[in-house]
Amino acid sequence: MLLDRDGVINENRVDHVKSWDEFKFLPGSIRSLSRLRLAGLKLGLITNQAVIERGIVEQDEVDLIHSNMQERLMKESAQFDRINYCPHRPESNCDCRKPRPGLAASTIQALQVLPENTCIIGDTYGDAMAGLAAGCAYAIRIPSTREPGDYNELPDRYRERVIEFPSLEKATDSILISVEQTL
Repeated sequence: MLLDRDGVINENRVDHVKSWDEFKFLPGSIRSLSRLRLAGLKLGLITNQAVIERGIVEQDEVDLIHSNMQERLMKESAQFDRINYCPHRPESNCDCRKPRPGLAASTIQALQVLPENTCIIGDTYGDAMAGLAAGCAYAIRIPSTREPGDYNELPDRYRERVIEFPSLEKATDSILISVEQTL
């Protein structure tokens, strides 16, 4: 299971999350992560963090945010098995920045899961495209304060594999029903 960070786990900020003080978990996100882990799913966080290359936030600060996030999540058995981020601006044209599949593919490999048994949850169609291009079975998009991007930019072959839910909690309910049906 791959998840985006801002807008899925924590509140998305127009001015970016620049410190732990600005990181606010979304209602229900911790409980959802805990339920997914309890069901035996491996969790990977993949997030674009262009604030690093833009010089807005030092890489050490992003690492501290993730460390504090993990510490809080561990208290609820909701921690991520892997956290990967892209520090590059869109103009850098790297392979790891979503919507390209590099970050998703490397996280799937690190988690040692089959991509066809994995899904990605994000708040944009770019998140969906990254996971689907890396081989995820399907993508879930949940709304946030960020513009989701243009659905029409999704290649036709991906459109039927994008499911929309109103929240991470509702998406988790659906995922867990699917997991139970495969047991």
